[in-house]
Amino acid sequence: MSLEQVVVEEFDIYKDGDNYSVAFELKDEPIEDAEFMYDGRNCAVLVRNKKKAFLLTNIIPEMRRVFSKLGKIGIYEKDGEKVVCAYDVDIRHVKDMPYPDNFQKDMKKMMDELKEELGKEDFDKLMEISREVSKEMESKK
Repeated sequence: MSLEQVVVEEFDIYKDGDNYSVAFELKDEPIEDAEFMYDGRNCAVLVRNKKKAFLLTNIIPEMRRVFSKLGKIGIYEKDGEKVVCAYDVDIRHVKDMPYPDNFQKDMKKMMDELKEELGKEDFDKLMEISREVSKEMESKK
């Protein structure tokens, strides 16, 4: 029996002390033996039951390092703004999952589209502001 794969591109990551949680929109059948698998790249897989696997895609590099060190993660399944199911699941660190790491390619495409929409001058201004904000945030750590 193969699992139906559902791609989840929009999700939030929350930090509470040393604990991390992932929240996303889910309306699905009951949870059986949930499993969270991660290989250190841009995609994690949450298997909720024997029918479906949810692929969390485009995990940013900063969170990749965090996820690689975690042993457990909280899952918040939402219906709009309401949390309908919350549970903790162990992270199974795997060597390599058969999902492509498209983060850099997707980011370049997004930046090219943004540059085309804004124009070079406004895009360059936006990038300068972004660099300044990043420096300021780094100095506050």
